[in-house]
Amino acid sequence: MISISEAKKLPEMLVLKKFVENNPGHIKQNVYDHSLKTLKAMRRLSRNKFMRLVALVHDVGKAKTMEKNGSQISYPNHDKAGTRIIASLNLGLPRKQHSLAVRMVGNHLIAFYSKNFVVEIRRKSRGFAREQMLLAIADLKGGDEYRISPRGFNRKLKLFKQALREVS
Repeated sequence: MISISEAKKLPEMLVLKKFVENNPGHIKQNVYDHSLKTLKAMRRLSRNKFMRLVALVHDVGKAKTMEKNGSQISYPNHDKAGTRIIASLNLGLPRKQHSLAVRMVGNHLIAFYSKNFVVEIRRKSRGFAREQMLLAIADLKGGDEYRISPRGFNRKLKLFKQALREVS
């Protein structure tokens, strides 16, 4: 597996410095910086190097999907674009782990957008639902929602932690 320092220097990661998010979860936050904050959050959640690598690269698809609507900047379907990018990268992972990284990136928004996300994560992330929820928690903590809506952030974090217990 490539190191985190090597992953930070991948062209697919460095390009994220050019993209800014301005939406309900991010206040003019550089996507690369968000990825680093997600990695930092994952370091507090897991010692697993694979999980840290996935946390770092989870938003790699945003460079391909930016949409601007007035002052709002969003990245619809970046999870799907990210799966194609991750699938094409050499992350130095065994085939099974590489496939898992692709699936985790593709599923990383389920907890944010699905009403029945626990059921959906169990179904779509069979065998790695716990890891999928850890990624959702790290992603939430890597954003700006805690500054935008502390109450909303704390409610979501509580739900995500409860879901983590349920799927573990």
